[in-house]
Amino acid sequence: MFEQDKCGCGRDVRYSTSDGKGSCNKYGRCLSWEEQAKLIRELQHKVGVYENSLEKIVRVNAMDYEYKCWSKEALNKVQ
Repeated sequence: MFEQDKCGCGRDVRYSTSDGKGSCNKYGRCLSWEEQAKLIRELQHKVGVYENSLEKIVRVNAMDYEYKCWSKEALNKVQ
């Protein structure tokens, strides 16, 4: 079974998993390249949404100075 099977990442299967597909590592089956690309696109979109939200908070003439400073600090960490 394991000689010709491939993990989601394309490596040879070395371990059996509960779903019966096998994996190259003992902790779980890797995502395929297509699944990884899809996940990266989704996460990049979410980061963009969060950055835009933080920018809006910074641009608003906020009454809460600490909240505005927190937003600026978070934006600086991302950039």
